[in-house]
Amino acid sequence: MDCRLNPQTDMSGILAGAPRRSIRHKVARADLPETTIDTRYRRDSKEIWLDNADEAVLYQIEGESVERWNRSSAGLCA
Repeated sequence: MDCRLNPQTDMSGILAGAPRRSIRHKVARADLPETTIDTRYRRDSKEIWLDNADEAVLYQIEGESVERWNRSSAGLCA
C-alpha cells in the first residue's frame, strides 16, 4: 500500500480511526527509535512521526513531550 503523506492535509482525523482501547505511552524524545521519520504533519505545535521498523505505532510530539500511540488497523491512508 502506497501511503504518501501530504503535510497540507488536516490532521484532525489521523487518530480518529484508532480503537478506543488504544493505549498511549509517554516516552522521552531521546528514546525515539532511530527508525522514526517525520511525516511533516503538523497541527499547532503537534507533530506526527512514524516508525519504519514498527508499523503498529505512531508518535505524537509536542516540544519535548512524546506520546507513543497504537495505530489504527486502517492505517493513515484514506
